[in-house]
Amino acid sequence: MNETLRLIFAALLGFSLLILFKNWEAWQGDQVETNRTGTTTSQTISDSDTPTSTNNANNANSVNNVNGTNSTDENDVPVVTQSLQGSGDVPASSVLGEGDIAVASGKHISVETDWLIAKISEKGGNLVEVRLKKHLRDGEPLALLENEERQYIAQSGLIGAEGVPNHSHYYRALGADEDNRHLASGQEEVTVQLRTQQGDIELTKTYVFKRADYLISVALDAKNLRSEPVQLQGYFQLAHDGRPPRDYSSILPTFFGAALYTDDSKFVKISFDDIGEDSYPRKSDNGWVGIIQRYFAAVWLPPIDSGEREFFMRKSGSGARLGIILPLGIIAPGASETVASRLFAGAQEQDNLQPLHDSGDAPGISLIVDYGWLTFIAVLLFDLLALIYTFVNNWGVAIILLTFSIKLIFYPLSSAAYRSMAKMKEEAPRIKQMQEKFGSDKQRLQKEMMALYREKKINPLGGCLPILVQIPVFIALYWVLLGSVELRQAPFFGWISDLSVPDPYYILPVIMGISMFMQTKLSPAPPDPTQAMIMKIMPIGFSIFSIFFPAGLVLYWVVNTTLSIAQQWYITHSIAAKAAKKT
Repeated sequence: MNETLRLIFAALLGFSLLILFKNWEAWQGDQVETNRTGTTTSQTISDSDTPTSTNNANNANSVNNVNGTNSTDENDVPVVTQSLQGSGDVPASSVLGEGDIAVASGKHISVETDWLIAKISEKGGNLVEVRLKKHLRDGEPLALLENEERQYIAQSGLIGAEGVPNHSHYYRALGADEDNRHLASGQEEVTVQLRTQQGDIELTKTYVFKRADYLISVALDAKNLRSEPVQLQGYFQLAHDGRPPRDYSSILPTFFGAALYTDDSKFVKISFDDIGEDSYPRKSDNGWVGIIQRYFAAVWLPPIDSGEREFFMRKSGSGARLGIILPLGIIAPGASETVASRLFAGAQEQDNLQPLHDSGDAPGISLIVDYGWLTFIAVLLFDLLALIYTFVNNWGVAIILLTFSIKLIFYPLSSAAYRSMAKMKEEAPRIKQMQEKFGSDKQRLQKEMMALYREKKINPLGGCLPILVQIPVFIALYWVLLGSVELRQAPFFGWISDLSVPDPYYILPVIMGISMFMQTKLSPAPPDPTQAMIMKIMPIGFSIFSIFFPAGLVLYWVVNTTLSIAQQWYITHSIAAKAAKKT
């Protein structure tokens, strides 16, 4: 018994100290890097980093534009398999058409819907900014894609032959002349078209933004102006300089990096540092790829009927470029072919992700919510929490009611444990006598104590089992509260204005420490002095750790401990009353 408890407490304490040390070490590293450079390490996104087929990867000539020369960086070119390549007929490069010189300034076209504010640059025809109107940061719509504090943009273009339009050329906006295009009342979508011509290939990019939707449709329509057929591919990529989101915490780290899903590989998460040739499947006839961070994601979702696709991921400084290559097929002279994909750029809200998964448009997309290694428990907890929220309309109240529900489920196990602990507390005087009598003979002491436990039908591990069983639930709920965007900026009452961040005044951690201390007073003191000391220190240690925990998690722990105290007090006094009647 003593040795078992000692091992349990030592493991818990050692694990806690290890996590604290690792987080402190990571935080120190961030500070050193910030002090050295004034910012986190990053790499500027170059316009020339274009996916290129094998046929022209080693023959990329420069393409002149009005501001200079764009050249393909051969070291940042994903290789396309032969099945997606063109015929190998590589024409000479050509200069931009005269029609594109007027827009060489690279101005932006702004688009606004009820959910999104976006900017499309005429230089490259790239999506360089996406802001989320429903999610604020410092009172302004949160920037998911951006090209200011960090570089995180969506690019697209053609590959397969030399000199074809890509994401580094200038495009001319078609249709309306306004730089600002808003979703009007009664209008369901906003469309932006841009066009460029490089050599004998004309490319028209079409963006479609819909009402109440994080999905942005991107279509590439390629027209062959040559006298011979040409086979091309379209690419859709995300370019990220590697800087973590502003709210990323080294103390409570969440996943930030690449994610990919196929029916064969299932869900794969890869940090930018771990990207390699063997870290992800290269080719499939299904699946998607993107970048995920806490609460938000940008994911390329090709149509399910688009056939074979090729995934690519390449390191770029401390960041990465990743995306999908789709075949356009053979384009006859004078003909056009279109390839398209959708970009999910928004919050990881289950109400929006689950329908995409259920419809078959994006299988596995709901997995981008980072629930850690206990996802199967976390999903159930979130579903129950969300169900309760629909009735109470307050996430804090929902957490309290969820705690009651969990406590009710574990009641039989907890009740048995508290009865065992109460019996041990009753026998504490006899145990103390044994310690005094056999203190120097550990083996004899253990034998006498085990005999006492058998006589009184006491389970010496009964008090530990409920805690061990609830640890997975606690960890899963921790990930639910840390990873569910639904709780971001969700108020409770009073000083708690955001359940997803730590208590600003440390009131809940203090209450948590007091409640845990009260609970230890109701429990029998461990016979071993070292264990008794650990029991006294644990409330202080957990209070310190909880300073960094989301307020919603600490709220759960406070309510859970309070209910445990009430249950333990009731059982202890019931057993004491029965014992008093017998005497």
